[in-house]
Amino acid sequence: RRLSKLPIKLLGKEPEVLEPSILHVMSISQRTNFSVLDGQLVYQPLFGYKEVLPDAYFLKLAEICGTHLVAIMLSGRGERGISGFGEIMNCGGLALSELPFESVCHEKPFITLFQNKAKGAISGSDMISFIRDISKEPQIITERSIYL
Repeated sequence: RRLSKLPIKLLGKEPEVLEPSILHVMSISQRTNFSVLDGQLVYQPLFGYKEVLPDAYFLKLAEICGTHLVAIMLSGRGERGISGFGEIMNCGGLALSELPFESVCHEKPFITLFQNKAKGAISGSDMISFIRDISKEPQIITERSIYL
């Protein structure tokens, strides 16, 4: 059953041009690079290369995509990627966090919110609605007492 009006594509082991109006999903644990080639955003998995730190590729995506980037910090441990994630907002994009108490591992969403690296939090059900129709404004929770 489809949950989104947008086509959804999982990024994997093959390089690809990222097309507009498609929801691209990837794990930040992957070794990846993003670049612009002939005016198109290109995703490139890296094999046999040193790991690209999550902060670096969030920053690069933010610089390339600017106001067109929407990112949601999901479950995870530690602070890897949080500083770069915060650059999404600095470049005009929309950075959100999953509600920590709804997350499988609440640490990364909590730190993202606590350090003001996201505009606010979004519940799982609102996330699904937002993905269904990305043109609609999501219900963003900015009241810190709800998630802190």
